[in-house]
Amino acid sequence: MATAGPSLPGIGEDVYVAGSAPWTNPTYIQADDTSRATSSATDEQNYTEWLAGTNYGFAIPSGATINGIALSIQRYANKNATQFTKDYQLYLTKSGTTTVGSNKADTVTKWPTSEAAASYGGAADLWGTTWTVAEINAATFGAMLRANQEGTGSSVISYVDCYTVTITYTAASGVKFCAVACSKINGVTVLKFDGVT
Repeated sequence: MATAGPSLPGIGEDVYVAGSAPWTNPTYIQADDTSRATSSATDEQNYTEWLAGTNYGFAIPSGATINGIALSIQRYANKNATQFTKDYQLYLTKSGTTTVGSNKADTVTKWPTSEAAASYGGAADLWGTTWTVAEINAATFGAMLRANQEGTGSSVISYVDCYTVTITYTAASGVKFCAVACSKINGVTVLKFDGVT
């Protein structure tokens, strides 16, 4: 098996959801640095809109089999006894705006108060759907996150630094025969090969 990545998205964007808190500066998830996408929720907006990262620039070879997809998200939030952030929904996307497969959100764990990476999927995890090489290599392939921002009295602020994706795949194997000799035995043509790969 082989791997491609970890790769950062070439596009970071907010995907609108009615009644939810938007992400400010979603393009900041395209780099692992000190700039972060942020979302601030009021009491009426407990959930964020989608934070989508797409266009990873993969070039998986044609004919390969996709074995697994691993996603890492570096994130944190302001947090105390009554104010915190958790994952709400986390999916992959083939179209850039529509989710597919299984929800991998960790809806139990509170985001930390200092930046840390959370890992999802893995080398043998296809996220509940099937994948072709063309779908992984497409600019519209990516990940989409919504967060659950819980709290009262003041805004809960969530921060995301970056997304990174690693693809595990098995390259296609070809069969090649090289004939080096041809002879007839009792009227039957026999080929001898120098190797099979």
